[in-house]
Amino acid sequence: METVIALLQRYSFDLGTYTINDLIRAWSSYDTDWVRMAILESLYQGRYKAVSVSQILGIWRRRGEPCHRFTREFERLVCSELPAPVPYRPLATSEPLPPPIDRLPPLVRSPAATAPPKPSFTFQRETYRPALENMELLAQPSKLIDKLRALCQRS
Repeated sequence: METVIALLQRYSFDLGTYTINDLIRAWSSYDTDWVRMAILESLYQGRYKAVSVSQILGIWRRRGEPCHRFTREFERLVCSELPAPVPYRPLATSEPLPPPIDRLPPLVRSPAATAPPKPSFTFQRETYRPALENMELLAQPSKLIDKLRALCQRS
């Protein structure tokens, strides 16, 4: 598990609300090689989040075998010169396990949070008029096409 910890630390994985100890305990049901390969697969896919590693492990568990896309060369580059991990101290077994990361409830956003922000430049509307006109042209393709036709007919 030292390599797993070193990879999580080296590539600054987003652990969410979990600690590395929580993740190690949650992933302890998997073979250590699977966890290492899932982290490498997550890096290969550009997904630097612990939840992505959990999702990959879940998919592999359903398939019954790991199925990675990264090459051995990628693995060699990523794992070369890994720093020594911060010492890992397992937590006492009497503590309850956290819920599996792949089974967390989805984020619920309030309607106010999804409302688009209001522009703060209304007091300088004349200054931004050309930009606003271009934004309107891009938002409505038919206006953009008409404007381009008009420009082509002038030349």
